[in-house]
Amino acid sequence: MDNCGYLSRTKGVGSGLKTGYQRLKFQHWDSHGVKVVVSNHSCVTEAGTKALLDDAAKLAPIGGLFNLAMVLRDGLLENQTVEMFRDVADPKVKGTINLDNLTRDLCAESLDWFVVFSSVSCGRGNLGQANYGFANSVMERICEKRRADNLHGLAIQWGAIGDVGVIAESMGGNDVVVGGSLPQRMMSCLNVLDQFLNLPYPVVSSFVPAQMERKKEDGGKKQNLVAAVSKILGVKDASTVDGEVSLAELGLDSLMGVEIKQLLERDYDLCLSTKEIRLLTMNKLHDINEAEGNDNMDSEANKEVSPSKSQSPLTPMALQRFDCQNVLPKETLVHLNGVENSLKPLFVVHPVEGNIETLRSLASCLPCPVYGIQLTAEAPLTSLQALAGFYLQNINKVDPTGPYRLAGYSLGSVIALEMACQLQKYYPDCSDVNIVQSLTLLDGSHRYLDMYTNAYKKALKPNSLAEEQAGFMVGFLKQFINVEDELSLLQSILHHLHKNRKISLI
Repeated sequence: MDNCGYLSRTKGVGSGLKTGYQRLKFQHWDSHGVKVVVSNHSCVTEAGTKALLDDAAKLAPIGGLFNLAMVLRDGLLENQTVEMFRDVADPKVKGTINLDNLTRDLCAESLDWFVVFSSVSCGRGNLGQANYGFANSVMERICEKRRADNLHGLAIQWGAIGDVGVIAESMGGNDVVVGGSLPQRMMSCLNVLDQFLNLPYPVVSSFVPAQMERKKEDGGKKQNLVAAVSKILGVKDASTVDGEVSLAELGLDSLMGVEIKQLLERDYDLCLSTKEIRLLTMNKLHDINEAEGNDNMDSEANKEVSPSKSQSPLTPMALQRFDCQNVLPKETLVHLNGVENSLKPLFVVHPVEGNIETLRSLASCLPCPVYGIQLTAEAPLTSLQALAGFYLQNINKVDPTGPYRLAGYSLGSVIALEMACQLQKYYPDCSDVNIVQSLTLLDGSHRYLDMYTNAYKKALKPNSLAEEQAGFMVGFLKQFINVEDELSLLQSILHHLHKNRKISLI
């Protein structure tokens, strides 16, 4: 029996013969007795899939099935649409589901290989490809189910593919680094595929890490980390940058963050989260670079790009040496601005990152002592109440009598509110002196607040600014505590406002 091949053009994916080289290969196969047919049936529909399988079965028993379909509609999740998800998912998801269901009945005995091409972006993630990762993940789950049913099923998570395909056509070369990997040459792909077909696993992966090629070319030398990150951020001269300014403050966006994350993992075997990368400073990068011994490789280059740790009198207190084994802050309370006077201190609760580095600039502008509250290893994470109580014990060491001035930034606004509630609960008799002198919520999910404050403004129709503020606070508090008597709470807040109690939402 002659060797036969059947190619399907799945909705928007295949387009038959596009180049002279492809026609040449078809002629070459034909001269060796291999019959190849290009079909217009789409596997997105069950009818199209059945027609494809029926036509293929007329040529010869179906021995192998390979779903190589790919459509890309990249975009951040908030920019994705139903249509973008559908365009990407249909060839992979519907196509694989239809092929799985129909081959179980039509050619289960003859089918030796059921193979789908997935991507490392599914197993490891890739910015802007949530739809593509989802579609590949569905195919992988189908292969796992087939294996469980004693049928062949293999999903291959390929990295970038060289020589042909999307990378070769759009990025133009086998040397481009894509997601920390180099394009895998076609001969290597075919050799690996031959091995994968004989493995018992439903999901496998193949890609070429970029550092392997780099180490061959430069003998394992790593580029200066400060210089590399500066280039990503678009900073021409790192020596002009304050060494304690975080990458977030230097304009780091999500795409830059992914590139820096890949750089750290590829060249320094350092795996950091997105929030940890945002908090890196030039001084920390310099410390990492020194720890790897890179200063000895090119001392003159390092002198040019390494920032001075004492270049500006405005540079805040130096951070501890960067240590990947100790990413949590060591101190719960940090005196942010060094001010010592008779004014009551302000205690500011950290944002979601757990540290208060981003608040140093704000603290330097305030005339009172400012203490930042950080999330340390000993902080209890069992509940919001336990965490707030732990922080109150720590601020009591600095100011044991009160009244207290509290603030919270972002997530810290919720914790600061709970701390204020606990203080009022534990000091119910402080009628002459408010135990909570002020509570300031900085950027406390402003869009979330706007939704509720606008609804309350329409419903309450306040007669004064005080009534409006009280209504806003009631709406906000109801998201966190059970309010049985809303009117009494509203009157209580109004009473405190008339006594010049400071409650501010920024």
